[in-house]
Amino acid sequence: PSGAVGMFCAIRKRLKKKRSPQDNSCCTDNEAPPISKGLFILSKIPHNKDMLKNQKHQTLKSYMEILALLLTVAFGLSQFAAYHWFCDLFVNFTLQYAIGGLVLAAVFLCYRDRRWLVLPMLAIGLSSAYFVRTSYSDPWQMTPPHAERPNLTLVQYNKLFGNPHWDQIDEWVREHHQDIDIMFVQESGVTTLYKLRELKKYFPYQFPTDPKERFNDISIMSRYPFEAEEIPSLNINAHMPGVKVTLQTPTMPAPVHLYSIHTQVPLGEANYKERSEDIFIMQEAIKQDPYPYKTFSGDFNLTPYSPVFKTLLKETSLQYNDYKWFPNTTWNSVFYFPFLRIPIDHTLYTPQMKLISRDVGPSLGSDHHLVMAKFYIAPLEAE
Repeated sequence: PSGAVGMFCAIRKRLKKKRSPQDNSCCTDNEAPPISKGLFILSKIPHNKDMLKNQKHQTLKSYMEILALLLTVAFGLSQFAAYHWFCDLFVNFTLQYAIGGLVLAAVFLCYRDRRWLVLPMLAIGLSSAYFVRTSYSDPWQMTPPHAERPNLTLVQYNKLFGNPHWDQIDEWVREHHQDIDIMFVQESGVTTLYKLRELKKYFPYQFPTDPKERFNDISIMSRYPFEAEEIPSLNINAHMPGVKVTLQTPTMPAPVHLYSIHTQVPLGEANYKERSEDIFIMQEAIKQDPYPYKTFSGDFNLTPYSPVFKTLLKETSLQYNDYKWFPNTTWNSVFYFPFLRIPIDHTLYTPQMKLISRDVGPSLGSDHHLVMAKFYIAPLEAE
């Protein structure tokens, strides 16, 4: 036993002498220490946070690519709006194509492997923005050029048949009645006619006085006397497309002819045809009216980017302006942000009239926002 213990102690001393401080292991000079080797291997394995981050980036890229594809298809379809009702639906979202294209171009600019998508998105965004601006009669006029005191204020409002918030409408009208000369209300059923009578204190002149007199679904209330006549439809089975009103306020040098319409929602070929025909009927009535002071307002179910709208402006010489850098969007009011809505409620006017302002008001429970337009009609001697 004593010999075994002595031999064990001798081996232990020998091992201690062979292990140097620099070595820090029993490895050869060309081999890394086990601990360092382990750390090196671990450093090559990605951490969970990095993996999740990369996965999120890849998912985001995939979503952006899908949006880019959808935007490209929708924009492409909109270019054929003049040839098919289905394509005409897509042209209504030209404003959204402008915003979406520019945003996606900026996003893809941040990804090196997706920068090839920047140019097509930029092309869609800029061309759509150009189409939006050039839909105006004065495309680059961003501020009102006229500062005269208005002598005609017209309000256009699609109330929505099932609107349960008459209290909001009543309150708004009572609060702003002094600023309004005449108000056109679409989707006004029989119930609405009786509700409007409660506002006769502020608007003593109303149409219709009898539910049987209704032209389409349009009701009118005014602070001043007016005459209303129907614009007959070419289609016997169709509803009356619109109304023509003759009005003169005390501060106006001459009467003005106010045309108004609420067209069919163009979903499907038949509805698209009826909408386009009703616009055409109003277009011809306005075109044949030689009177210099005319407006055309209503829920057209049509954006300024549609070929039908462009033809309307060309044939009637009516003006379309907002004098704002961003369009007055009115539908659908469920979207809080204006850039998510589209402009389908309009007020057009002849060049002899000066537009002071055209602003979007509240929705008052409807799916449409109301539009208030203020005009100045110069005295005859100033014309």
